[in-house]
Amino acid sequence: EISVRDAGVEITIPDMKNAAGARAKRGSVQSCDIVDVVDGLAEQQLRAKKNVEGGLKRNSDDEFRKLTGQETEKDKERAEKRKELRAKREAELSHRRFLHQGKVWKLNSNKTGESKDMWRHRLLLLDGGGYLNYVSEKDAGETTRVCTVNEMVKCDAVSQPHSFCFPCVFTIVYRATKANPEESTAGLSTKSITFAAETEEEMHTWVSKLK
Repeated sequence: EISVRDAGVEITIPDMKNAAGARAKRGSVQSCDIVDVVDGLAEQQLRAKKNVEGGLKRNSDDEFRKLTGQETEKDKERAEKRKELRAKREAELSHRRFLHQGKVWKLNSNKTGESKDMWRHRLLLLDGGGYLNYVSEKDAGETTRVCTVNEMVKCDAVSQPHSFCFPCVFTIVYRATKANPEESTAGLSTKSITFAAETEEEMHTWVSKLK
């Protein structure tokens, strides 16, 4: 276990086998800081339940209607509500302390990235448990996990991002989550996700924090 202290308060982050333990060994968790973890499991489940019951989570039917020009007024109202919830959640989390956080552009899945409408401006968070998350509008302000630092295979700046509309691009490659925690990591597939920072300095900060 590792403990972090601030003003006489001690928080213990358990399990040295996990990402937090790995980062602590590399000096990423400072003894003078309380480093936040985005959400407890109970809080995540409650937030997700409310969004499902309220019909706020975007689904494939919503996407189809939008793409085919059949979006209804109710669809538009839900979309606006999701946007409001994301902004509210980002404001809440921006006041909490993380190993690192900041607004980045996230490239949508299966998109090439040459136009701005293929990207989404999102709050990216590296928390005290070693989890990388971003605040999702699709999920009405819930935090979406990307991976843990232990699952990362590599994180690199894109040296010649000519095909992207943003210049300060970095890509994370990570191992897919195992269905069975006991199975070997050998032969597991990998996934990747691409972000763009607002500045070159911020891009290099993310890359150094995640390595």
